[in-house]
Amino acid sequence: MKLNILLPLATVAFACPSQAAVGYFGKFYIVTTLNGGANVFNQVLSPANNLTNAGGGFDLSSDGFNPALGSFGTIDLSAAQSLGLKGFEMNTFNNGGDSVNDATLLYRVTKVGDTPGSFSSVTTNTPGISGDNKFWQVTAPGTNLTTGLTNGNYEIDFYVQNNASFTGGGGGTFVMNDWNSSDGPVATFSVIPEPGAAVLGLIGSLLLLRRRK
Repeated sequence: MKLNILLPLATVAFACPSQAAVGYFGKFYIVTTLNGGANVFNQVLSPANNLTNAGGGFDLSSDGFNPALGSFGTIDLSAAQSLGLKGFEMNTFNNGGDSVNDATLLYRVTKVGDTPGSFSSVTTNTPGISGDNKFWQVTAPGTNLTTGLTNGNYEIDFYVQNNASFTGGGGGTFVMNDWNSSDGPVATFSVIPEPGAAVLGLIGSLLLLRRRK
Protein backbone atom coordinates (compact mmCIF):
# COMPACT_ATOMS: atom_id res chain seq x y z
CA MET A 1 0.00 0.00 0.00
CA LYS A 2 1.36 3.40 -0.97
CA LEU A 3 1.57 5.97 1.81
CA ASN A 4 -0.36 9.20 1.21
CA ILE A 5 0.11 12.58 2.84
CA LEU A 6 -3.36 14.05 3.30
CA LEU A 7 -3.63 17.55 1.88
CA PRO A 8 -6.10 20.34 2.74
CA LEU A 9 -9.31 20.29 0.71
CA ALA A 10 -9.25 22.55 -2.30
CA THR A 11 -13.03 23.05 -2.41
CA VAL A 12 -16.06 21.28 -1.05
CA ALA A 13 -19.07 19.93 -2.96
CA PHE A 14 -22.31 20.05 -1.04
CA ALA A 15 -24.80 17.29 -1.78
CA CYS A 16 -27.52 19.04 0.24
CA PRO A 17 -28.03 22.37 2.09
CA SER A 18 -26.71 20.89 5.36
CA GLN A 19 -23.07 20.19 6.21
CA ALA A 20 -23.07 16.90 4.29
CA ALA A 21 -20.57 16.73 1.46
CA VAL A 22 -18.46 14.47 -0.75
CA GLY A 23 -15.31 15.14 -2.77
CA TYR A 24 -11.68 14.32 -3.47
CA PHE A 25 -8.46 15.06 -1.64
CA GLY A 26 -4.83 13.98 -1.58
CA LYS A 27 -3.09 12.48 -4.58
CA PHE A 28 -4.25 10.37 -7.50
CA TYR A 29 -2.15 7.75 -9.29
CA ILE A 30 -2.56 5.52 -12.33
CA VAL A 31 -0.63 2.30 -11.72
CA THR A 32 1.22 0.68 -14.62
CA THR A 33 3.85 -1.98 -15.20
CA LEU A 34 6.41 -2.28 -17.99
CA ASN A 35 7.33 -5.76 -19.21
CA GLY A 36 5.71 -7.34 -16.16
CA GLY A 37 8.02 -5.49 -13.77
CA ALA A 38 7.33 -3.58 -10.58
CA ASN A 39 4.26 -1.39 -10.21
CA VAL A 40 4.82 2.24 -11.23
CA PHE A 41 2.62 4.92 -9.60
CA ASN A 42 2.11 7.72 -12.15
CA GLN A 43 0.75 10.83 -10.41
CA VAL A 44 -1.98 12.77 -12.21
CA LEU A 45 -2.76 16.38 -11.32
CA SER A 46 -6.14 18.04 -11.73
CA PRO A 47 -7.40 21.63 -11.67
CA ALA A 48 -9.84 22.75 -8.99
CA ASN A 49 -12.43 23.96 -11.50
CA ASN A 50 -12.42 20.97 -13.85
CA LEU A 51 -15.12 19.11 -11.96
CA THR A 52 -18.61 17.69 -12.41
CA ASN A 53 -20.96 17.08 -9.46
CA ALA A 54 -18.10 17.16 -6.98
CA GLY A 55 -15.60 19.54 -5.47
CA GLY A 56 -11.95 19.40 -4.56
CA GLY A 57 -8.90 18.72 -6.65
CA PHE A 58 -6.65 15.71 -6.30
CA ASP A 59 -3.37 17.54 -5.67
CA LEU A 60 -2.93 21.21 -6.37
CA SER A 61 0.27 21.61 -4.37
CA SER A 62 2.94 20.85 -6.98
CA ASP A 63 3.14 22.00 -10.60
CA GLY A 64 -0.49 22.74 -11.37
CA PHE A 65 -2.68 21.12 -13.99
CA ASN A 66 -0.88 18.72 -16.30
CA PRO A 67 -3.40 16.58 -18.21
CA ALA A 68 -0.68 14.60 -19.97
CA LEU A 69 0.85 11.65 -18.19
CA GLY A 70 3.61 11.76 -20.77
CA SER A 71 4.98 8.90 -22.82
CA PHE A 72 5.50 5.31 -21.77
CA GLY A 73 8.05 5.01 -24.56
CA THR A 74 8.35 2.36 -27.24
CA ILE A 75 7.08 -1.18 -26.75
CA ASP A 76 8.91 -3.79 -28.88
CA LEU A 77 6.46 -6.65 -29.30
CA SER A 78 9.00 -8.82 -31.10
CA ALA A 79 11.08 -8.72 -27.91
CA ALA A 80 8.05 -9.76 -25.79
CA GLN A 81 7.78 -6.30 -24.22
CA SER A 82 4.44 -5.09 -22.86
CA LEU A 83 2.69 -2.18 -21.16
CA GLY A 84 0.28 -3.18 -18.41
CA LEU A 85 -2.39 -1.24 -16.53
CA LYS A 86 -2.52 -2.46 -12.94
CA GLY A 87 -5.09 -0.03 -11.56
CA PHE A 88 -5.24 3.25 -9.65
CA GLU A 89 -5.05 4.90 -6.25
CA MET A 90 -7.24 7.73 -4.98
CA ASN A 91 -8.78 9.34 -1.87
CA THR A 92 -12.34 10.57 -1.30
CA PHE A 93 -14.11 12.20 1.62
CA ASN A 94 -17.72 12.10 2.78
CA ASN A 95 -19.48 13.41 5.86
CA GLY A 96 -22.85 14.36 7.31
CA GLY A 97 -24.40 11.04 6.37
CA ASP A 98 -23.37 11.24 2.70
CA SER A 99 -21.22 8.45 1.28
CA VAL A 100 -18.81 7.69 -1.56
CA ASN A 101 -19.58 4.05 -2.38
CA ASP A 102 -17.01 2.98 -4.96
CA ALA A 103 -14.19 4.14 -7.24
CA THR A 104 -13.74 3.49 -10.95
CA LEU A 105 -10.97 4.22 -13.44
CA LEU A 106 -12.09 4.23 -17.08
CA TYR A 107 -9.60 3.94 -19.93
CA ARG A 108 -9.32 3.31 -23.66
CA VAL A 109 -6.41 2.76 -26.04
CA THR A 110 -6.62 4.39 -29.48
CA LYS A 111 -4.19 4.26 -32.38
CA VAL A 112 -3.38 7.79 -33.52
CA GLY A 113 -5.55 8.56 -36.53
CA ASP A 114 -8.25 6.00 -35.66
CA THR A 115 -11.71 6.72 -34.24
CA PRO A 116 -11.71 6.18 -30.45
CA GLY A 117 -13.70 3.22 -29.20
CA SER A 118 -15.51 2.58 -25.94
CA PHE A 119 -13.98 2.77 -22.47
CA SER A 120 -13.07 -0.19 -20.29
CA SER A 121 -13.12 0.08 -16.51
CA VAL A 122 -11.39 -0.95 -13.29
CA THR A 123 -13.67 -0.70 -10.24
CA THR A 124 -13.46 -1.34 -6.52
CA ASN A 125 -16.20 -0.96 -3.89
CA THR A 126 -13.94 -1.97 -1.00
CA PRO A 127 -11.92 0.96 0.37
CA GLY A 128 -8.64 0.20 2.08
CA ILE A 129 -9.48 2.82 4.70
CA SER A 130 -13.15 3.51 5.44
CA GLY A 131 -14.98 6.20 7.36
CA ASP A 132 -15.22 9.85 6.36
CA ASN A 133 -11.90 9.64 4.49
CA LYS A 134 -11.71 6.65 2.15
CA PHE A 135 -8.62 5.28 0.45
CA TRP A 136 -9.18 3.34 -2.78
CA GLN A 137 -6.51 1.24 -4.47
CA VAL A 138 -6.37 -1.41 -7.20
CA THR A 139 -2.99 -2.85 -8.24
CA ALA A 140 -3.83 -6.35 -9.54
CA PRO A 141 -4.29 -8.45 -11.57
CA GLY A 142 -3.94 -5.92 -14.37
CA THR A 143 -4.52 -5.72 -18.13
CA ASN A 144 -1.94 -5.93 -20.93
CA LEU A 145 -2.68 -2.78 -22.93
CA THR A 146 -0.51 -3.86 -25.88
CA THR A 147 -2.22 -7.20 -26.63
CA GLY A 148 -3.28 -7.39 -30.27
CA LEU A 149 -1.83 -4.02 -31.26
CA THR A 150 -0.04 -3.36 -34.55
CA ASN A 151 2.85 -1.02 -35.29
CA GLY A 152 2.15 2.65 -34.66
CA ASN A 153 1.60 5.40 -32.12
CA TYR A 154 -1.12 5.14 -29.47
CA GLU A 155 -2.91 7.27 -26.89
CA ILE A 156 -4.50 6.13 -23.61
CA ASP A 157 -7.42 8.26 -22.36
CA PHE A 158 -8.36 8.11 -18.68
CA TYR A 159 -11.10 9.44 -16.44
CA VAL A 160 -12.52 8.59 -13.01
CA GLN A 161 -15.93 8.44 -11.43
CA ASN A 162 -17.52 7.45 -8.13
CA ASN A 163 -21.05 6.45 -7.20
CA ALA A 164 -22.17 8.46 -4.18
CA SER A 165 -25.29 8.76 -2.05
CA PHE A 166 -26.68 11.73 -0.13
CA THR A 167 -29.20 12.18 2.67
CA GLY A 168 -30.59 15.68 2.07
CA GLY A 169 -34.01 16.19 0.50
CA GLY A 170 -35.08 12.62 1.08
CA GLY A 171 -31.81 11.12 -0.12
CA GLY A 172 -30.66 9.70 -3.41
CA THR A 173 -27.63 8.76 -5.49
CA PHE A 174 -25.47 10.48 -8.10
CA VAL A 175 -22.17 10.07 -9.94
CA MET A 176 -19.27 12.34 -9.03
CA ASN A 177 -16.15 12.66 -11.17
CA ASP A 178 -13.05 14.78 -11.50
CA TRP A 179 -12.84 14.48 -15.29
CA ASN A 180 -15.15 13.24 -17.98
CA SER A 181 -14.36 11.24 -21.10
CA SER A 182 -13.32 14.29 -23.12
CA ASP A 183 -10.97 16.12 -20.76
CA GLY A 184 -9.15 13.47 -18.74
CA PRO A 185 -5.40 12.88 -18.76
CA VAL A 186 -3.77 11.29 -21.81
CA ALA A 187 -0.68 9.08 -22.04
CA THR A 188 1.13 7.97 -25.19
CA PHE A 189 3.27 5.06 -26.33
CA SER A 190 4.53 3.48 -29.56
CA VAL A 191 4.57 -0.13 -30.74
CA ILE A 192 7.33 -1.68 -32.91
CA PRO A 193 7.49 -4.07 -34.62
CA GLU A 194 4.51 -6.35 -34.81
CA PRO A 195 5.76 -9.95 -34.28
CA GLY A 196 4.34 -11.15 -37.58
CA ALA A 197 5.96 -8.26 -39.44
CA ALA A 198 9.27 -8.95 -37.73
CA VAL A 199 9.19 -12.60 -38.81
CA LEU A 200 8.27 -11.69 -42.39
CA GLY A 201 11.04 -9.15 -42.48
CA LEU A 202 13.55 -11.72 -41.29
CA ILE A 203 12.39 -14.24 -43.88
CA GLY A 204 12.64 -11.60 -46.61
CA SER A 205 16.18 -10.73 -45.55
CA LEU A 206 17.23 -14.38 -45.57
CA LEU A 207 15.76 -14.92 -49.05
CA LEU A 208 17.56 -11.84 -50.33
CA LEU A 209 20.86 -13.04 -48.92
CA ARG A 210 20.29 -16.48 -50.44
CA ARG A 211 19.68 -14.99 -53.90
CA ARG A 212 22.85 -12.89 -53.70
CA LYS A 213 24.87 -16.05 -52.94
